[in-house]
Amino acid sequence: MGIDSHTHTWFSHDSKTSPETMVKTALELGLKYLAFTDHCDRDCLFTSLDWTQINLAEYTLAITALQEKYKDSGLYIAMGVEVGYDKRAVDRYISDFSQYSFDVIINSIHLVDLEDIYRKEYFIGKSKQAAYQLYLQAVYESLSAPYDFDIVGHLGYISRNAPYKDRSMPYAEFSELIDKILLKIIAMDKTLEVNSAVKTLPMLHLPDTDILIRYKELGGNNITFGSDAHQENRLAQNYQPICKKLKELGFTHFTIYKQRKAYKVAIE
Repeated sequence: MGIDSHTHTWFSHDSKTSPETMVKTALELGLKYLAFTDHCDRDCLFTSLDWTQINLAEYTLAITALQEKYKDSGLYIAMGVEVGYDKRAVDRYISDFSQYSFDVIINSIHLVDLEDIYRKEYFIGKSKQAAYQLYLQAVYESLSAPYDFDIVGHLGYISRNAPYKDRSMPYAEFSELIDKILLKIIAMDKTLEVNSAVKTLPMLHLPDTDILIRYKELGGNNITFGSDAHQENRLAQNYQPICKKLKELGFTHFTIYKQRKAYKVAIE
């Protein structure tokens, strides 16, 4: 069963792709599960960043219309969101989640102390060790958010556009914080995303293999695949090679979410 638990459309500030284009591409690829997880970045409201905020009412109407249109296609279309975390935005998320129902919610860190960690400015004056530790601490704090979520998104995101010669985030360098994160994910019965949007990083997925091995060693089994696609030609990117790698590491099933309930599907 081909799945993709993390995709974006023109309801996100950084995509121009229509939801229906994504659906049609998913059908062409033979996917059986497609989750729209457009950005809900209420943390950005406390910054000067010009990220357009999602209109959840319009988003809900659009995705539910597609769910109805393609209900007999064999593709489950999940409506979700990817939320950024900052303690100042907590009340906004609680309000959003009380008004709208989702299939899946991804908890991701894009900002650290309200700084965009994809921008080079974040790294000015910071060693790699300091910059990455601040990021990992933010990820750990986000796991205690007072609202529910399902998936922890793209662990290692900070390395995508870091300015260091070696941008990797190896387990051995940050083992204490990474263990705290992984153990909490396991204790909370959340799902760790294996994200194929590595940009120019010399690896197949985030987090990298050493972290996935450690997650398995600690007893973690809940994983899912997310392409983080913002355009249709990125949908399910590197799905088969990643499935092969995960099976080699001993993982047998992906976790997907429908109406906030977890379901296991075999890794092909």
